[in-house]
Amino acid sequence: MKAGSTLAIEIGGPATGKFDRLNVSGSSDLSGRLRVDLVDLGDGTYQPRAGDVIPFLSSRDGIDGTFDLLDLPVLGSHLEWLLSPGVVTVSLLVNSTLEADFNNDGRVDDADRNLWQAGFGNTAGAGRTAGDADADGDSDGADLLVWQRQFGLTAGPPAASIGVPEPDSLVLLMLLGCVGLASGRKSRGSQVAPTARRFRRFAAIWVLLNVGVMRGCSRSSQGIGTNNKDCPEHYLGSPPQ
Repeated sequence: MKAGSTLAIEIGGPATGKFDRLNVSGSSDLSGRLRVDLVDLGDGTYQPRAGDVIPFLSSRDGIDGTFDLLDLPVLGSHLEWLLSPGVVTVSLLVNSTLEADFNNDGRVDDADRNLWQAGFGNTAGAGRTAGDADADGDSDGADLLVWQRQFGLTAGPPAASIGVPEPDSLVLLMLLGCVGLASGRKSRGSQVAPTARRFRRFAAIWVLLNVGVMRGCSRSSQGIGTNNKDCPEHYLGSPPQ
C-alpha cells in the first residue's frame, strides 16, 4: 500500500464469509489508512463482542510495516480494538478491557475466578489469562480483589438491570415492613399472640447478625479491612477451596 491510500473493509460478523478479506499472493508493505465499517447482512448490524477475531488480510510472502491511521467504529463499554499483525496474516481483535475478565469473554464471572485460582501463586511473568488482573506479573490476593469488585460486569452494550438495595437500605425496608404489619394489627384491636412476638424477636436478631456480616464485607471492599471468612478478602493469603 502507498502512503495516503486507504484500505476499506466491511464486517458483518466474525464468521468466515461475513467480512471482507484481502488475499495477497506476494508480500505486503502496510501503510496508509485502515477504515472499517460494520454492516447488516440480514440479521442486524454486526455488534462486536469480546473475543471476536477478524483476519482481514493475508499475504503469502509475509507482511511488513503498519498502518499510519486506524479509522475504526466505536465499540460498546469495556471493549477495545486491537490490531494484530502476524507473519502472514493481519487481524482485528475485540478485547475486553475488564481487568478481571481473564478469559476475555466479556463477562466477569465464576469462570474467571477459576482461572485465577488455577494460576494462584504464579510469579513467573503471569499474564491476564493466568489471573493477573493488576498487571504486576503474578497471581495473588490483590487480583482476587479486582475480580470481586468487577464481578457481574459485562463488556458491550449496557443491559437492563434491577437495582439491588445496599445493606442499610435493605434493613430499613424490612424494619418499615415490620412496623407497618404491627400497626395494622393494632389498628384492628387484635392481640399479638406470644408465638408471633417470639417470631418477630427472632427475625430482628437474624437481621442484625446478617447486617453485621454484610457491613463487614462492604467495609472491606472499601479498603477498611476485615477477616470475615464469608468475604472474598479472607482469601488474600490463600485461594478459596
